[in-house]
Amino acid sequence: MSKWGLIPFAACVLVACATGPHPALQLASKDLGCEQRELKLHQIYPKKVRVEGCGSEATYVDACTGYGIEANCGWGRQYGSAFERDNAKGAQAEREQAKRSADADEAAEQQKAEQEKQERAAIEREKAEQEKQERAAAKRDEKEQKPAEGAAARAEDDEAEEEDETSAKAEGQKPDTKPAKPAKSKAKKSGPADIPFK
Repeated sequence: MSKWGLIPFAACVLVACATGPHPALQLASKDLGCEQRELKLHQIYPKKVRVEGCGSEATYVDACTGYGIEANCGWGRQYGSAFERDNAKGAQAEREQAKRSADADEAAEQQKAEQEKQERAAIEREKAEQEKQERAAAKRDEKEQKPAEGAAARAEDDEAEEEDETSAKAEGQKPDTKPAKPAKSKAKKSGPADIPFK
């Protein structure tokens, strides 16, 4: 590849690498408390831009602080006055405080939900354990009652057999149902004629 072909290739690579979001948008998103997709970037100069979004705006410049090796270059917010700077810093602090508060509330809600879930699980475990114990007790009672019921059934059977036997004996010894006729006596009636004389 010739050096003339390398130059356009290098330019394409640089353009492809530089197509990400503008660095000022990343800073403005944090400073203004707004999503990057909701921000609009207006270029004032090559190294100065104005960003609008969420009812606020801010100016950012690409500048260096310091000289030589100690130079620190990059995009930063430019304030028109100390009042604007203090106002912006106060608004940012309020947003951060609100975010921390919302995060704490969300964490508290999650913790509360987790605690309720654990309490429900504990209640269900306790209920299941109680039902298991009740079932075991019912099985024990059933096992204990089966021999007792068997003995009671045998006793009832024995009583029924005894009653049958006694009723059969009683039927065998019953007198006839016909009324009994008085038996004729073979003895003679005693009267005055039968009395011997002395």
